[in-house]
Amino acid sequence: MKELRVLEGPPLDEVMKVASEKGLTFYDASYVCSAESNGLILVSEDKELIKRAKAIPLKDILNRTKKLGCSSGNGDSCDLCKLYFKKRRV
Repeated sequence: MKELRVLEGPPLDEVMKVASEKGLTFYDASYVCSAESNGLILVSEDKELIKRAKAIPLKDILNRTKKLGCSSGNGDSCDLCKLYFKKRRV
């Protein structure tokens, strides 16, 4: 069984500051702050979030997984593609 890592939420004042500075909703800013404070990469399909924050488009991540060994990029190989394409097929 894989280990589940529970992330702590960022301080609310930090989220408000990021929301104000970047012109984001509080909801989006909470994701930005969580990613930054935990040393994670924020992946999104939201064009505004990608533009205003340090988010990477999901299609770029899928292209990278394909280059790293995902044989088709159509959901048959890597876990990330399986999740993405399962969402798309629903």
